[in-house]
Amino acid sequence: MKKTIHLSRTIALLLLVTQMISCKKDKSEQDFIASFTYKVDSYDFKKVVFNNISRNYETLSWDFGDGSAKSSEANPVHTYDSLKAYTVKLTATSSGGLSNVWSTKVNIVDPNAELTKLVGDTSKTWKLLRNGVKGNSPLQVGPIDRSSIWWYVDATELPKRSCMLNDEWTFKRNGTMVYDAKGDFWAENPIFSPSNICQSTASMISATGVDVSAWGNGTHHFRLDKGTDPKITAIGKGAFIGFFKSATHYEVQKLTPMMQDSVTYNLVKLYDGVVDTLIIEAEYRFELPDLVPSGYWRYVLVHYDNPADEPPMP
Repeated sequence: MKKTIHLSRTIALLLLVTQMISCKKDKSEQDFIASFTYKVDSYDFKKVVFNNISRNYETLSWDFGDGSAKSSEANPVHTYDSLKAYTVKLTATSSGGLSNVWSTKVNIVDPNAELTKLVGDTSKTWKLLRNGVKGNSPLQVGPIDRSSIWWYVDATELPKRSCMLNDEWTFKRNGTMVYDAKGDFWAENPIFSPSNICQSTASMISATGVDVSAWGNGTHHFRLDKGTDPKITAIGKGAFIGFFKSATHYEVQKLTPMMQDSVTYNLVKLYDGVVDTLIIEAEYRFELPDLVPSGYWRYVLVHYDNPADEPPMP
């Protein structure tokens, strides 16, 4: 009889332990979840840092939604190639073999899209447009009301100004603007004498004897102002975009000194495509007492994603 009672107690104890283990396992399985948060890198908008907040899992598997290899890291860092929305899935597997999936969309966008149009991922080089069509030429001058075009570089003028068409402006993401005159410049009348010819940048002396070599090659800076009235400013002594003749508010021959510390342009168009286009304008006044602008200089610069698409020098 005692043996029977003892056996019954042993069986009951085993059942109790088994039940406790089962309840503990059930509770553990109930608490088993897959989940994560993420944060886009503050310096590289294509880089995403994932933070795993899953619970009671044994293994993890990350699918970043871009066809790349899966990751089993706890908190992976992933860099995407393109700007788009990706569905990221995290699969967590429990010790019991159960799987739980958490997914969410990660939208990769450029917070500085306008800047990227100008500088690319790291840098982008621009040149004046090699076209002599009215309304679509590298240089154009007209009245401030845009009612007409006073002058523009036409097809007959283009070949004369080859020393302008080979100029390069390289804008970099760090705010640097590198100007390369390629060893020559257009000696504009009345700033230079002799004038209206291509000359070497080895000697840039104005008609009045001023050393204006700062208009030659140089490493400067720029500022891009977005919003309803976008502007771009070339910063540094002698810095300019398009043509050195136009300063802020006036043409340089009206100013003393002629070379400014910065020149601000209205940003008319900044387009990113197979052929990137940058159109800027410098408004100017005829005489120093004038309070409002009377005319404008317009410059059209381009960048070819495929350098082979660039037309030959006229």
